Amino acid sequence: MITCKFLKNIILLGLLVLLACKENSRHYVTNEKYSNGNENYEEIDTVLEKNDPKRLDLSKQQLFIDTTRTSQFYQSYLDWNPNLQQEDFSDVLNLITKKYPLQKQKISNFPRKWITIEKLNGEFLIYRPCNGNTESFVITDEALYFFHQLEPEVALLHQVITSNDTTFNATLHTLSENNTVISFDFSIQPSATKDVYQLKYSHDTIVEERYVIPMDKVTHFNLVVNHCPEDMVREYDNFDY
Repeated sequence: MITCKFLKNIILLGLLVLLACKENSRHYVTNEKYSNGNENYEEIDTVLEKNDPKRLDLSKQQLFIDTTRTSQFYQSYLDWNPNLQQEDFSDVLNLITKKYPLQKQKISNFPRKWITIEKLNGEFLIYRPCNGNTESFVITDEALYFFHQLEPEVALLHQVITSNDTTFNATLHTLSENNTVISFDFSIQPSATKDVYQLKYSHDTIVEERYVIPMDKVTHFNLVVNHCPEDMVREYDNFDY
């Protein structure tokens, strides 16, 4: 069974809110720091410098800002074509559709592939972690497929409320760890910065927000690369939060 990272955070934080906050108060959660997973990581030099990966020895660990817009690291995002037919995805959707039938939703020309973007010293840029993926997701007519740093998650697209070239609002259903269906509101809308959008999802009194961009806009932004071909190293976590 897929571990639903989004919903686990929502449930745990919801309990804290019930204990510590007044009824109906709203608790906002910003981006989490990237998971370091294995505690046996090596420390890294956190001084970032702009560099062309062709000038670096990529057989060794390298932490740098890729500004080329044409490197192998950028190309990997442009070529991203995830497998949406995974058995785990099908198992989750089969359980959800026992209560909520699968129905294709009408979506306009809204972008389908998205990637999380970070902010460092006021500048938006993408982070490529040592361990796992840059968080990304795919919108289809029936479901949303989330590819978190270390594990995937799927949610049924229950109802599209708004869909146009720049804005998307919908209700999603996914499973909790005890296989109960949980509903949450999901929206993407433009931010004040060109090509950067604000993603928001909410369940009860919990609201989580982060910045995302369409996958085909990755070459509009610099890329922080934590390249580790051999040993795992600590994830860079000095982003603005």
